[in-house]
Amino acid sequence: MIPPEMDDAKAYHAIPSDPDVLEEEIPSRSRWGPNPRYLIATVAALILEWATMFWVVSLGDSTRDYFVFTFMFGAAIAIVMVVNRSNPGVVPKNVDLELYQREALPATEVELNQTRFIQRWCVACRLYKPPRVKHCYECGRCISRFDHHCPWMSNCIGSNNYKMFMLFWQHYFGMQIFSVYFIGLSMSQLSATSKVSLGDGAIRSFASENPFLIFLLVLACIRLPVVAYITMANAYFICRNMTYYEYLTQPYEGKNPFDQGLCQNIYTFMALPWIDLSRE
Repeated sequence: MIPPEMDDAKAYHAIPSDPDVLEEEIPSRSRWGPNPRYLIATVAALILEWATMFWVVSLGDSTRDYFVFTFMFGAAIAIVMVVNRSNPGVVPKNVDLELYQREALPATEVELNQTRFIQRWCVACRLYKPPRVKHCYECGRCISRFDHHCPWMSNCIGSNNYKMFMLFWQHYFGMQIFSVYFIGLSMSQLSATSKVSLGDGAIRSFASENPFLIFLLVLACIRLPVVAYITMANAYFICRNMTYYEYLTQPYEGKNPFDQGLCQNIYTFMALPWIDLSRE
């Protein structure tokens, strides 16, 4: 059953009489997306984290761990760059231009899953935005199944790269678990070498002798729950077939019309493409 209609005045945006948009009004994109400085900061932070963990591993006696952490951080950087270079699900422009020029409607209606959707006109892309499509003003493009714009990867997250984005957080969560484990292991090995038990009141003495190691442990213990929260939040969105943007804006009255049950929602997520590297 179609829910009661919302106040359409809230859904309609002011539409200029001339649908043409000057190219200057559309944000220009560099080769690395609209936020290249944030992307550089992300890669630099991962390299710095790898360097600190490389030092932590050097305190132990296993050379194999060098390769483990190098592979893990290398994979994380590779995923970030792939997401940055991907097509998040850009909707082609001008698909509804003739219809708009003929009828000049500020929006159209469509029914999906027994729910009425108002498809607002996008002035920049010259189309009526289908359900779950949103125009990103950072990128200047309409994105299918828009989740959010991620400045740290300098790209939108949408239907064509959300699965890879989720893989990054799962991978990074595993890295944080390994980091806490290896920092604790190094502390244990150092205390054994110095013949000091961390449980006999010598913690302060150990911390004064190894302040940087303690700092890294505290930092890792802060990062771990934060990364766990982000990973679990995305898992929740997958289980509800919901995007982060929909979670923030609550665009539907009552039940989420795209929620088809846990199993079907997971299947819908798995059916998304891993990545789309085609040119936009």
